[in-house]
Amino acid sequence: MVTGHLGTATAVVVTGALTVGGCLYDHGPDGLIVVGGRLEAGAVFSAGDLLVRGDIRADVVSCAGLDSRTTASGTVRARLVLEEDLQGGTVEAGIRLDYDSYLLGRCDDRGKLRERLRALLVDEVFTEDVGCGDGEARLDRYELFDRLLARERVFRDDTRRAGYGFPRS
Repeated sequence: MVTGHLGTATAVVVTGALTVGGCLYDHGPDGLIVVGGRLEAGAVFSAGDLLVRGDIRADVVSCAGLDSRTTASGTVRARLVLEEDLQGGTVEAGIRLDYDSYLLGRCDDRGKLRERLRALLVDEVFTEDVGCGDGEARLDRYELFDRLLARERVFRDDTRRAGYGFPRS
């Protein structure tokens, strides 16, 4: 068990289960996170390779993609899942979205998604028009994780510090 945050510029390899009390993250596409069992964290942010041979449980999961062959062999359970490429996998999430398409304004039911995101997250994680020309504020995943790393609140309904309150079983 890691009580705080765990970040890596190269690799983190754990042969069994891993619990991180804060954020688990890598520093870019050269990062590698391998967990031989289940992974529980306040939040998971991976721009590199993420391989978990069990379930992932976190408030927020942001990664390149969730694919049962290469990323999570179990179920991903989170309040919010942000992926760059929706690849399948077993996901139970309050909101799951293709982040790149979302940023470009190319997602289905944009109005309904905007309302759901605004109801879930604090205003500070949204950035005004990010170049789409529609004047619509968009969720900024970097601001979201900066707030999580600083242990600031990100969920509207969360009275727990930093929003780390995912159910543990």
